[in-house]
Amino acid sequence: TEASSTAKAITAWSCLWLDNPGLMADVSGTISGTNIALTMPSGTDVSGLVMEFSTTGASVSPLSGVAQDFSNPVVYTVTAADGSTQDYLVSVAVSLAAAKDITSFAFLSAKNSGLARDVVGTITANGISLTMPFGTDVSALIPTFMNTGAHVTVGTTWQVSGQTANNFTSPLTYTVTAADGSAQDYTITVTTALRAAQ
Repeated sequence: TEASSTAKAITAWSCLWLDNPGLMADVSGTISGTNIALTMPSGTDVSGLVMEFSTTGASVSPLSGVAQDFSNPVVYTVTAADGSTQDYLVSVAVSLAAAKDITSFAFLSAKNSGLARDVVGTITANGISLTMPFGTDVSALIPTFMNTGAHVTVGTTWQVSGQTANNFTSPLTYTVTAADGSAQDYTITVTTALRAAQ
C-alpha cells in the first residue's frame, strides 16, 4: 500500500477584489518559507479580509474564502494526507497614505486681531493667493488651513493651523508631507489691496 502523502505546502496566496468589496484590484501574497506577506492599498480595512490560496496539502485551517481579521498576523495550518502539519504565518500590512494636499487656507479675524473680516485663499494647482484689506500688517499673520498630509512645514518649522504665525511680506513655501514620506510644495502669495474698500 502506498504511504499517504506528506505534501503540505501553500503554493499561491491572494486577496481578490471580487471577494473583498473595498479593493479595486487583486493583491498577491509573497511566500517566503513559511511566511506569507501582503501589502494592501492605503485605507484598506483589514478586519475582515477574504483570502484565496492553493495548497499541496489535504486541508487548511482556517478555510480558504472565509473572512479573517488580519489586524495581527494569522496562523494557517496545512495538514497533509498523512496527518502531518505545517504552519504558515500570514501578515498583512497597509500602505501609508500618499495624500498631501492643502484643501483650504484662510486668515480668520478670530485668530488675527488686525483683521475686521476673514480672508479666504484661492487655491490653484500648487499656489494659494490671498488679498488682504488695505493697510493690513502681513508680517505676523496666523493662517488657518486644512490638509490631507501628515504634517506641514515652512522650512524646518512645523506649522500648526490657527497657531503658527508667519511673515507674508514675500511669498512663502508651505511643504505638505504625506504619511508615506512624499511631499508637495504650495506657494502662498499674500497681497494687500491698494486702497480701502468704499
